Amino acid sequence: MRKTGLDDLPELAGRVLDSLSSFEVWRGITEYQQRQPFVPEDERRRKALLAAVTASAPAHWSDEQRLKAAALIDVVWNLPTFERLIAGWKLDTGQASDAVTWAIRLLVEAVRGRPPGTS
Repeated sequence: MRKTGLDDLPELAGRVLDSLSSFEVWRGITEYQQRQPFVPEDERRRKALLAAVTASAPAHWSDEQRLKAAALIDVVWNLPTFERLIAGWKLDTGQASDAVTWAIRLLVEAVRGRPPGTS
């Protein structure tokens, strides 16, 4: 498995979300966390995100700040966000993927600039 760095995340998330448009999976999934097949993938993704943030964040960031940044990237990348953009905001799958990718890019830049909890 190729190691994914923080710079790769926006494009990777975009590809993953784009691929969902060819499946019906994104429609109506409300029990995502309880679905057993997704639990190991979810844990691997969270660990990889935290590792990517930890590797790229400034050394003075606390563990809590790194965790918050990784968690925010995870929330933006997660399926309910994609569903909300489609169902709530009436974006098509390409527009929703672009929006998520843009938000992840903003978070990646924030990791390099300011830690969570600062203004």
